This record gives sequence, structure tokens and C-alpha cells, in this order.
Amino acid sequence: MTNDERKVCSRCDLSKLRSDYYADRSAPDGLRAYCKVCHSAVVKSGRSPDKRRAESQKRREKDPEAVRRYQRGWIAANPDKRLKRNRQFRKDHPEKDRAHNIVAKALKRGALVRPDACESCGAMVRIEAHHTDYSQPYLIQWLCPPCHAEADRARMQRMC
Repeated sequence: MTNDERKVCSRCDLSKLRSDYYADRSAPDGLRAYCKVCHSAVVKSGRSPDKRRAESQKRREKDPEAVRRYQRGWIAANPDKRLKRNRQFRKDHPEKDRAHNIVAKALKRGALVRPDACESCGAMVRIEAHHTDYSQPYLIQWLCPPCHAEADRARMQRMC
């Protein structure tokens, strides 16, 4: 049985067959993050994943700095889990990893300069590199986090 036929549930951390997951067109692999067993347990507990996602979004909007503090604490307390996630992402998305690395190295050596303002809304905040096409790593749109998230959502909707 190949790795392509299996997926690790993000809730129970067990490797299961892809048929043990519900479909989700918005997910990169087309499947929900939780296996069917875990999804059923969450739904039965009265807190659906969609409701939890909405609650999480409200927390981020209400106090983004508190969320960042929590995330930094989790990262400090779980370096092995973060490393595992990063390695899995790089394995699953080599073209994205390559584009990110090229931009990071170009920024470091001065070949690229990060602008001060978002190209979309003009906000003067932390600016991120958005790739519309990962096969062209230097084709970058410099966006603030909210505009970057919106651009990614729009790209995902076009893919569906």
C-alpha cells in the first residue's frame, strides 16, 4: 500500500486510508483534515469543525496579539511537532517550498527588496510575498496578511 493511499488524521494522528475521510473541495488534497471517526466525535460533541473555525477566526480578529503569543508558546513547547509539520509541508508541496526558499534567499542577499506598503490596499504593515504561480518564483505580489489571505481564498475558489 502506497503513501498516496493513506493520510494522517490531524486530530488522532493515526494514518488511515483516504476512504476514511470525508471529501472537502476547499482542502488541497480534497479531503477533510479529520478522519470520519474523529469528525463524527466532534459533531456529536456539539462543536462542528466549521463552528470551531468561525470561533477561531473571531478570536484572531478580537485579539490577534493574544493568538500570536499562544502560537509562539505552542511552537516553543512543541518543536518536534512543528518540525514534523514543516517537513510534511515541504514533502507535499515541493514547488511552494522551492519558491519560498528562492524569495527568502533573494531578500537576504538584497536581490529583492520588501516594500513598506501592501500593493493591494496600501497598508503599512508586515508585508508578505504572494505567488500567483509557484513555477515563477520571482513573480511576486507584495501583500499585507489580510490581502494575502483574500488572494489565496480567491485562488482556491478558482481551482474548485
